[in-house]
Amino acid sequence: MISIVPGAIFDEYELIRVIGKGGFGTVWLARSGPLDCYLALKVVESGSHRELKAVQSYKKLAMGGIDTGLMPIEHVGFIDDRLFYVMPLSDDVAGREPADPAWQPATLSARFQEQMEKGTWFTSQEIVSWFADICKAVQTLSDAGLAHRDIKPDNILFFQGRPVISDVSLLTSDVFQGTRYGTPGFTAPSWYVETGGKIDMFSIAATLFTTLTGQSPDKMGRAAFQWPSKGKESLSVKEQGEW
Repeated sequence: MISIVPGAIFDEYELIRVIGKGGFGTVWLARSGPLDCYLALKVVESGSHRELKAVQSYKKLAMGGIDTGLMPIEHVGFIDDRLFYVMPLSDDVAGREPADPAWQPATLSARFQEQMEKGTWFTSQEIVSWFADICKAVQTLSDAGLAHRDIKPDNILFFQGRPVISDVSLLTSDVFQGTRYGTPGFTAPSWYVETGGKIDMFSIAATLFTTLTGQSPDKMGRAAFQWPSKGKESLSVKEQGEW
């Protein structure tokens, strides 16, 4: 059995270092020998054929590239009964090259941290543009009878400055009624689903709240958190007039 360590070869892809980790798998920075480029390779812990079917369904929907708002999947395979899939590499949060050991994927969460350190926040135009792409991606999944079930800032990556939804570990049928999977705060509560609410719509709303305010979803409805974490003054004069 192949050990999942730096230097291991999965088909034609060499594992370099871990760049992401969750409850359902590990994402590696990988290098393709034939293509001579860096990619992201996710090894799914369970690796069952149910997960394979979900990834294959998603792969077809994402074939249009980043214009779909969905993370493209370039290759799917099994190594020693471990399911893995390969994706293009996202932007770096600070514009570094993948060979730099400090390289980190540009997630929406990373953007939050960057803005907090600067003492400014996003413009309304940026947020509207990003969420137009995110909502388009979720609509594509919904039209195919699928639900992502784990939309959150950590699972929104940027490619050439545009957001895409990533991580299909929990992808399932849109009619699924359970809510025990996902991330607390971003996962739809049972009462919401049982009354006809769409799982992913709740997650988008929670993510939008966090993007607008810099606060976690449990702060929703509290007047003290209507503005970004640095306050209304962190917005430009022009932006203050637009919100």
